[in-house]
Amino acid sequence: MIYTMLKLILSYICIIQNCILGYTLINGIIPYQKKYYISSQISNVHKLWIKDSMEIINPIKNLEIQEYYDSDCIRIYYNNLRYTGFTEFEGYLTDNNEWIVDKIDIGISSNINYYNTFLTIMIHELLHANGCMHNDIEGSIMNVSILVLNNEVQNTEFPILHLDDISCLIS
Repeated sequence: MIYTMLKLILSYICIIQNCILGYTLINGIIPYQKKYYISSQISNVHKLWIKDSMEIINPIKNLEIQEYYDSDCIRIYYNNLRYTGFTEFEGYLTDNNEWIVDKIDIGISSNINYYNTFLTIMIHELLHANGCMHNDIEGSIMNVSILVLNNEVQNTEFPILHLDDISCLIS
């Protein structure tokens, strides 16, 4: 019910503002709602920042944390293979070309020292975990660039969900 109301409100806003939404869902993904497990290897500061990232999304789509890892949750863990973060999906295609997701992992670099940057990256990856793809909409979290200088991720502005990001979350 609340999602239907949000979609309706967003549609009216777009009509008034003459905007075009560019979000794209991951092709054929079956909508699901899984809880999140934050790995014990994540520092206490980054755990708080992950929770802050979720709080930015929670008014639109409730994200829940569970205290233990099992095969039916989305794991958030440190992985320094990249400067920022990434989301990995495992699953299979049905005969109807629907993608059934068995496992989702979100890797985040332990070397991100800026609050705003960490939140931006984490929100971006949380949106991926909820089926959102990259887009080319200016200001969208799904069209974000992070500056890296001398092998260090630089600070960004505080992340704000764009209308496009919100539309993707409630689709």
